[in-house]
Amino acid sequence: MSLSLIIDKMSSRDKDFRYMATSDLLGELQKESFKMDFEVERKLCLMVLKLLSDAAGDVQGLAVKCVPLLVRKVQTSHVEEMVDRLFQMVKGGKEDERDISSIALKTVLAEVPQSAAGTAVRGLTPRLLEGIAAGPMEVTICCLEILHDVLTHFPALVHADLPTIKAQLLPELSSPRAAVRKRSVACVGAMCGSLPDPLFEELVAHILAQVESGAASKGADAVLVSHIQTLSAVARAAGFRLGRHLERVVPLVLRCAELATAADEAGTEVAEHCLQACEALVARCPGEVTPFVPALLKLGLQYVKHDPNYADDEEDGGDDAMDEDADADEDEEDFGDEYSDDDDTSWKVRRAAAKLLASIVSAKPDAVPGIFGDLCPALLARFGEREESVKGDVFATTRLLVQCAAGPAAGPQLRPLLAAELP
Repeated sequence: MSLSLIIDKMSSRDKDFRYMATSDLLGELQKESFKMDFEVERKLCLMVLKLLSDAAGDVQGLAVKCVPLLVRKVQTSHVEEMVDRLFQMVKGGKEDERDISSIALKTVLAEVPQSAAGTAVRGLTPRLLEGIAAGPMEVTICCLEILHDVLTHFPALVHADLPTIKAQLLPELSSPRAAVRKRSVACVGAMCGSLPDPLFEELVAHILAQVESGAASKGADAVLVSHIQTLSAVARAAGFRLGRHLERVVPLVLRCAELATAADEAGTEVAEHCLQACEALVARCPGEVTPFVPALLKLGLQYVKHDPNYADDEEDGGDDAMDEDADADEDEEDFGDEYSDDDDTSWKVRRAAAKLLASIVSAKPDAVPGIFGDLCPALLARFGEREESVKGDVFATTRLLVQCAAGPAAGPQLRPLLAAELP
């Protein structure tokens, strides 16, 4: 089928014609031999963009599939035009149009060749920052998601904009909207690896100041959680650059973890993200973290058994405990189903603790002889873990510990301990 006929049918009033024409175009674009002249390229680009707003969802879906194939085959000027029009649809379109246009724009950024991306990406970045600052929340969220893709795929192209990007993102970490904070954290994580040293130092100083302020207030609010998440994201993305800050970072994270309260969901979040930050620091800064291994081990052992809403049979205290359980049963009958395991998020803390312990064993095998006596019994005691995902991490950590303990370096020293713990 000729391209001119496909384009005519794509503009038909009949939904079936539009669907079949878009399907035919998708098939043509998948052929290596497919070629277009300049004018046909432009017509196809405009028509595909128009179909992103089609009333029929199946036509929209095919149009989205055409976008990444199209950007690989058209000239740079048409890529720039597509990016420009897609952003206009994201910023000014209705909700459905905004969502589909955002998906299409992220697809373009994922598939466009580096050689064709320069002008389009450089022109898009300031507009994204403007959308983050001035747009309604839905537009802000879309712009943050697209900015994350820009920072991930084209860090070199936005190098000149990094000071502005950093200045725009840092206030968003304190946004009252959880969705905005979450996406801002992801953007900072994607950005920090590309920051020159002066900007990176400013970023770390800002994050630590916010965490210190939250720790001083002794409250686990959403802003403290988001900045600990950001610290964790920075540690994962560029942890080696945090090595020179560990004397300030690790004690601060440990203090925040100690302040987290079991009964409060925000406190549980703080503990979880503190543990994740510690895990990343151990993995990315194994040399610099050595002085803090005992404190980190203590933190992991404390939280791997953190289950405030469940008591083991071993913890029951005989007849008194049975009487208390009977009273509790009567109370439960009165209160009905006000609480269930679905409300319990403490398993996330135990999972993060198990991963921290695994990170310590993996990054510091030379420390295993000194920590085996404390770590192995604690892990074995958690084999009765009621949450399957946590149990899997406990098993994985135990396996890693046993493999390390049975290795040639530590083996002779630890085999008696292994035999005692694992008869």
